[in-house]
Amino acid sequence: MATLYSGLKWLWADKADAVLKKIKLERKTFLNDRDVKADIEGYARNLFINANNTHPYVIDRDETQLNPDGISIYVGCCVYAFVDIWAMDNKFEKQVCASLSGVQFYKDGHTFTSSGVASADNFDDLSVDNEEELSV
Repeated sequence: MATLYSGLKWLWADKADAVLKKIKLERKTFLNDRDVKADIEGYARNLFINANNTHPYVIDRDETQLNPDGISIYVGCCVYAFVDIWAMDNKFEKQVCASLSGVQFYKDGHTFTSSGVASADNFDDLSVDNEEELSV
């Protein structure tokens, strides 16, 4: 992680070491140490990235575009990821952020969770004729 953050020193100049130390301690960074979630199966001995994007570009090994909600990409599979990284430095906070722009499936891996994607069977039919039944 030190190599990655050395590129941010230009932003905070002589305060860079202190700012980066604080960012890491407060977990205001996209790249997390392997031991932060060591108690959760699959995280120990691995770095993990927190990156947000509601609609990343998702492709299969042969570059076929996939539905981002499809089951080809799952927690624990191996992927190539295109991640945009930027530093936030404003009056509210300093942090290092990431956005997930795209993912290419590489190979199957060990699933981190035993639960799968929800299906229609997980929900009740809420279509009713009487609007009053919908009030909570």
